Amino acid sequence: KTEAEIKKEQDEIQAAKDKQMALRQGFEVKSGDYQVQVHIIECRELKAKDASGTSDPVVTIECFGEKQNSSVKEQQLNCVFDELFIFNKRDLDKEEFEEEVIKVSVMDADFGSRNEMIGSYQVDTTFVYYREHHELYRTWVGLVNDEDIECVEVQGYMRISIQIVGPNDKLYVHNEAEDKKKEKEAEKDAGGGIAGMVVMPPAIKREVMWLRTTVSRAEYLPCVDGGIGGDGIDAMVTVNHGSATNKKSTKPLTCKGKDRNGLSPNFNYEIWLPVTVPTSSQTIKCTMEDKEPFGSNLVASSYFKWNIIDSLASKKIGPMWQPLYGAAINLPEQVKKAIEISELSGTKWTSYYNRYPEAGSTYRGRVLLSMEILGKEDNKVPNRKEVTEKRAWRRKIKAKNIEPPTQKYVLSAVVVSGTELPQKGEVDITNITSKNQKMKVTVSCGKYECHTKQQPNTNGVSEWFEYMSTDEENMSYPTDMTQLPDIFVHLWRGKSQGDVGNPLLPVSFWRISAKDLIEGRVGGEDSKVDTSQAGFNKLKPTWLTLREDKSLDECKDGQFPGNILIMLGMGLKDEWDGHKERWQKMAHAAQERVRYQLRVHLYQARNLPDADFIGGGIDPYFNVSYNGQVISGRKDYIAKNNDPLVYRTIVMDDVTVPPNVDFLPQVNIQVWDWDWSAAGDHGHADDYIGCCFHQFSEDEIFDGKMADSTQPDGGFPIAKPKWIDLLREEPGDVEGSVLASFQLIQVMVGRELPPPPPIVPKYRKCAVEVLCMGIRDMVPYQFLPMQLPTVEFKLDGAEVVEVKDEKTNTPKIDEKTGLPVTSIRQLEYKFVTRPSKRPTADNANFLERLVGEVMMPEDPIFAPPLKMFAKDSRLGGFMTPVVGKGSIPLNKKCFWDAASYEPPSLENFDTEIGAMAELGPNDDDKDAAKKAMMEMAGVAVVADHEGVQDAERMKAKAEAEAKRKEAEAKKRSSLMAMDEHMSERKRRGSTVGLPGQGDLTEPMLLTEHVNFDAMIRDHVGAEDAGTGVFGSLHHTKNDLKPKAHRKKLMDPGDWVDEEEYDDPEYMKDREIHQDGLEAYLKGSPFEKYFFSLGSKFGSEFSDPDYRVVGNMKGLIRIMEDVDTPSLLDLKEVLKPQSVKVRLYILRALGLAAMDEGYGGQPGRSDPYLKIELGKFMYDGRDDHFDDLTDVDFYTYVGLNTEIPGTGILKIHCYDYDDFGGDDLIGTTVIDLEDRWFDKRWTALGREHRVEDPELGKLPRWDVKPIENRCLYTPSGGTISQGTIEMWVELCRPSEDGSFPAADISLPPAVPCEARLIMFKAKECVAMDTLENMNDMYCTCWIEGTEKQNTDTHWRAKKGKASWNYRMKFDLNLVHNCTVLKFPYLHIQAWDADIIGSNDILAETVLDIKGPLTKVLKKQKAVEVFEDPPKPAEEDEIESDSESEEEEEDQGNPLLGRGLLGSSMRKKKHDEDEEEGSDEEGGETKNDDEPAVSATEAAKEIVKKQQEEKERQKAIEAGELDPDEGEETKKDQPVALEEGQALVKKKKKPKKKRPLSCGERMCHWFCCCCYWMKGCCGFCPISGFCQCCPICWDVHAVDEDDEAGAEADADAMEMVNLVKENMGVGGTDPKNCTWLTMDKLDHESGVRNQMGKMCIGLKLLPKSIADKEPAGFGRNDPNSNPTLPPPVGRMKFSLNPFVMGAELC
Repeated sequence: KTEAEIKKEQDEIQAAKDKQMALRQGFEVKSGDYQVQVHIIECRELKAKDASGTSDPVVTIECFGEKQNSSVKEQQLNCVFDELFIFNKRDLDKEEFEEEVIKVSVMDADFGSRNEMIGSYQVDTTFVYYREHHELYRTWVGLVNDEDIECVEVQGYMRISIQIVGPNDKLYVHNEAEDKKKEKEAEKDAGGGIAGMVVMPPAIKREVMWLRTTVSRAEYLPCVDGGIGGDGIDAMVTVNHGSATNKKSTKPLTCKGKDRNGLSPNFNYEIWLPVTVPTSSQTIKCTMEDKEPFGSNLVASSYFKWNIIDSLASKKIGPMWQPLYGAAINLPEQVKKAIEISELSGTKWTSYYNRYPEAGSTYRGRVLLSMEILGKEDNKVPNRKEVTEKRAWRRKIKAKNIEPPTQKYVLSAVVVSGTELPQKGEVDITNITSKNQKMKVTVSCGKYECHTKQQPNTNGVSEWFEYMSTDEENMSYPTDMTQLPDIFVHLWRGKSQGDVGNPLLPVSFWRISAKDLIEGRVGGEDSKVDTSQAGFNKLKPTWLTLREDKSLDECKDGQFPGNILIMLGMGLKDEWDGHKERWQKMAHAAQERVRYQLRVHLYQARNLPDADFIGGGIDPYFNVSYNGQVISGRKDYIAKNNDPLVYRTIVMDDVTVPPNVDFLPQVNIQVWDWDWSAAGDHGHADDYIGCCFHQFSEDEIFDGKMADSTQPDGGFPIAKPKWIDLLREEPGDVEGSVLASFQLIQVMVGRELPPPPPIVPKYRKCAVEVLCMGIRDMVPYQFLPMQLPTVEFKLDGAEVVEVKDEKTNTPKIDEKTGLPVTSIRQLEYKFVTRPSKRPTADNANFLERLVGEVMMPEDPIFAPPLKMFAKDSRLGGFMTPVVGKGSIPLNKKCFWDAASYEPPSLENFDTEIGAMAELGPNDDDKDAAKKAMMEMAGVAVVADHEGVQDAERMKAKAEAEAKRKEAEAKKRSSLMAMDEHMSERKRRGSTVGLPGQGDLTEPMLLTEHVNFDAMIRDHVGAEDAGTGVFGSLHHTKNDLKPKAHRKKLMDPGDWVDEEEYDDPEYMKDREIHQDGLEAYLKGSPFEKYFFSLGSKFGSEFSDPDYRVVGNMKGLIRIMEDVDTPSLLDLKEVLKPQSVKVRLYILRALGLAAMDEGYGGQPGRSDPYLKIELGKFMYDGRDDHFDDLTDVDFYTYVGLNTEIPGTGILKIHCYDYDDFGGDDLIGTTVIDLEDRWFDKRWTALGREHRVEDPELGKLPRWDVKPIENRCLYTPSGGTISQGTIEMWVELCRPSEDGSFPAADISLPPAVPCEARLIMFKAKECVAMDTLENMNDMYCTCWIEGTEKQNTDTHWRAKKGKASWNYRMKFDLNLVHNCTVLKFPYLHIQAWDADIIGSNDILAETVLDIKGPLTKVLKKQKAVEVFEDPPKPAEEDEIESDSESEEEEEDQGNPLLGRGLLGSSMRKKKHDEDEEEGSDEEGGETKNDDEPAVSATEAAKEIVKKQQEEKERQKAIEAGELDPDEGEETKKDQPVALEEGQALVKKKKKPKKKRPLSCGERMCHWFCCCCYWMKGCCGFCPISGFCQCCPICWDVHAVDEDDEAGAEADADAMEMVNLVKENMGVGGTDPKNCTWLTMDKLDHESGVRNQMGKMCIGLKLLPKSIADKEPAGFGRNDPNSNPTLPPPVGRMKFSLNPFVMGAELC
């Protein structure tokens, strides 16, 4: 290719990569915990695999190396699974996730033999993860059989959902009802059959493309074989796409020898892989393998993307060199054996590096290849058998010189030094001084390598000062820089490869792309180009942080792999000559040496991780190392302090380093945890925490000549310190940071430097305010709950004091400087709350404002944190253990520093929430009126007894002063009242609780209450806010019990509409959030600080036990002085208030399986709810669900609490177990206090509150949004264990009494019966081809019911069969039941065989959602295929519908009794006639008709009554005839008395068309038969004769002869039967349809018609079905309708001629 062609191809590839990045929508794959949820919904049009023409499909899902199976659907080609499969993977690396594949296979289950593949679908995890919401949602996919070369077409279709939840992701919850509605509309638009009822899958066009991979040759492969067979490699290349079976390899080629230059096989093979497009598998995997007698070993892997190749204009990439990477090579045998042993129990890092090239530590050669996508019509595709059969194949090709163009490169490096290099002692009998093994550095690009000399490792420091380059070598690589091998920097340790005790091994490495190094992209491919760092333009070396080569495991756990100061450059050889001299001088300049004094000013450390195993905490000390020298600070450790104030200067007097700042070593500060050791101060038992590094800048280096003893700083100003983060092996792997500054002062001969000055910062007076609300959610300590906790706050400080002489008690003077000797004194300020256990000890309220005067640094960078310790008083105060500890940073709370100060945010704090609204004098009457209105409207009132009692309690509080004067009298009266009330309730046997418990509409329950709170207050005082000992009476036992029954919301005709269920009332105007509200309401009114205990590191014999044990809630502020007023009104904020908590839990989705699965099927759970709020708990164990992952709870729980106080609401989901303890599925936690005091929460849904409803409406509380909250477990990491859909309401007790809780109970179940009649069949294809007959029967079932069969029509001839067979299916229409989710009627036609398996003719699926919805709506019988009404019957239908409307009207309490009248109904009827009738059943509707209010109806009654009175007066006065106006009066509405029934008026039958004269003559006289009624065999006027039954005109019946008409109809049915028996053709039965049965030929893609089936279907509510009985088949009672015996059946006869005729 020319340079222009290469440039064009590179631009196209880069554009394709940019497009791919854009499609990722900003998503980033991270290492961590992943969860894959695969929902198999249904399959359609599966290919038959059994001899019967059907299959027994079972779905197998493979992901993360795990396999799960679905249930088996026997003898079905269209089946519903609706099963959810969950795969979890902990600590998944990014590279592993990107190469993971999800494979879904549909198999034909064969008992006793291997399952047979029907078809499969495979998708990359990245393909799913980069889509919106990380999912494929309810998507139809085509199934392809890659195992069978004969099956090249689509084998069926599957509807599937796949969602991936990664680190920090949330499970997305869809509105499934809306999505299904859209799907149904799309299916109806594209569907065929009976008004779109026949379910058809979407057509997916697929074709086969070919991926041609040309493998030319390989170079510089590693030597992986050894031993008897000789050194070398048996190399072969394997190309794989999609499934594991769609792959092909080249022929293995053997190369012998250890020299890698000789391990360069010439393959010259083409590998052709068939790929069915469109494909979801984008990854093309190319592997280099070493062939073995029994398999092969992976050498290296490379990956390509199908969509990138497909997006190119040429559909081709290459020829190109593909570099190979993997684990370390050329290792000694003893090292190989040690690695194999270590990988038996740990991570197999060697295999990991070989599988994922981006993680590899070593260059393993390169391979020359090209890839091209070809269509089946392309001329390049040869005419071969493999192409015809569409299977992978290979062929040998002639060697061609197709290498890409090359150019000369140079790689150069200046290696200066290394710090914190891993140390290991030499293994040598003469190593008396315990010398460390020597170190060397190699820099390589592919096979070109340069290395330094081995240098000693002194306390982790090695110095090389060497210049290296490859300019003397012929470094030839492709012009396309993407084909260049990566640059590797390796740190080696040891003597030589052959030294058994000290083998030379690469300990750690650093890696960068050659293209990035040449272009100056130091930060990687996504970073910007820096021309100063490009090529050879670098002017100074940089520090590189190395990575450990984990395949060798030469570093101890937690050991830092080292830093190297190096300058790297790479570019064209033509450019190198102008830079070579400068690079050589750079190496010489680094070798200069000057003496310096190092000063490390160590101020503080913060957020150090807990390291002590018992109780947590850390005893830190600091070691400083520089240029091989180490100063230990073990003797100066600081006990039990995660945020120590050090204020110490560490001095190294004599360090010899280069004078050039660019070559200076790094200063290293190590943090250790002091532990007691029997060995003394050697620190062998101490724990290494982490380290940090500092690289000097120009302003930190001083000349010793600047020394000035008169200056406080000695003439060397100290730079402002900086916070430096700690690390162990790589940045971010440990917590904590160190505040330090550094100085490097040149030492002058003969001159002594002044001592370093004190580094304690300046302090100022201020005050600290702690508004402590309390502790929350404290866990038990040492298996005991909290008893009497308190919180202690400490603030550390320091000051410089003069040291006094012990003898003279005067300031001590330094003899050298003449200045007073000073020291640092530690200060401590302490604030302690009062002990409290109210309302509960684990959620104790302190409600205190602690203010104290303190000294704080003027510079906020030195501000120490405020430490807090939770202590618990036990054994009467004898023991006060620390049960939790934490710290509060104050550096951003210093008001005097405008740059860093963040003032307290009260923007979202609801300061008026504490103002308790008093009840008005008529509030009780209003509540009673509202509740009565609700009862009249027929709406279930949620009886929440405690809420009404709370309202009474609030009213009693408002009158507390007046009642307190008569305390004693009220005590006695209250006690008597309570006894009388409880006795009365016991006598009545009523219950109080949630909906469904007791009589919820009992008037006494809603209106008659005893003021328990007044009595309680009189006994225990007014301070008890309802949550103390007596306050628990408000939490009645029944209120915390689960629902025993569901109460109907309203009449089914009102709560259903277009779908089976309308959105219920509680869902109107209610938003749905995909996460908890905390994700939307950022921030909190209070500050929350956590308590913790335990160690994050553990020990040799135990794992880390660090844990969060609770939190403190409050507000922290630094003030000018103690007299500064508080920001909040403490009387209101700190005043406990009774709050009503109303929790509504709708459902749980995607719950993790706690029970074990069997036979490869996934496990399930038996979920139930537990709800905790302080010491109160709701336990739903008795109402657990069985074997579900998606659960409809629809549970309401009402609780009382006190805020501030018990504000942590925990919602647990448990798995019920018959034996042993129940398993926790997951928990979600809601902080109610934060919501109560948050203005934003208070305002949510306020606009939808209904306080003074109009007639017909109900009072409604603020409409809070629905939250989808994830469930987590302590052991589950970041993987969600499911989602809870819920919302919560908070209100005052008075508001709870005025605004009833929403009724979220599910609609009641509607038991139904489906009656399917299989009448007959015609035009059926004969399966017995020799006899041209079928032995036909039908198998039918509705989804969720058992299969039923008709009887068999033996020897059915001419494609006709008759059954007249009734099947009955019991359906229970309840929310989310199977038949409503998948309203499918399956019909299969079979040919029975006595010998062998039966043969299926066809299978059809009908969608009966519409009729089911109508039954659910109207609760009436529905004929699905009802005949259109005849003209004479239309009026009857109208009159019946009007009568039904009258009956409905009189039962509506809001519309009165018979108030609509004929005029209003007539108006509605006229509008309905204009709009047309409904398709099914002729029902009319007008959704836009306004409702008639009770007021209008009442006015109508008064008006009609007044008119009637005036009319009677006129009659009495003789002014009006009594008969006049009667006709009008009949049509007017009549007001009925209470309880009076509305009598249905019988309608007159409509007159029929009169007979013509000819018809009348023929009706009375017949010239042929003379009134003999059909006895004559011939009639010349049979066209209109009424005598012969064959010619009867049933429309000419006399209007009064109803009995005759019915007789004629029966006779007509008999005539039709006679016609059918005579073979002249008969009419169809009533209310039926002909269903075309067809069968898909998968090979041709054509649907072949297999016959027609006459069926009838009627759906009846169970109440109607019991009144209209019908038997199975033709059994008694054979009615509704009566089914005649089937015709055309074979009859048994003893006459052999008759029997032979029957058989033939």
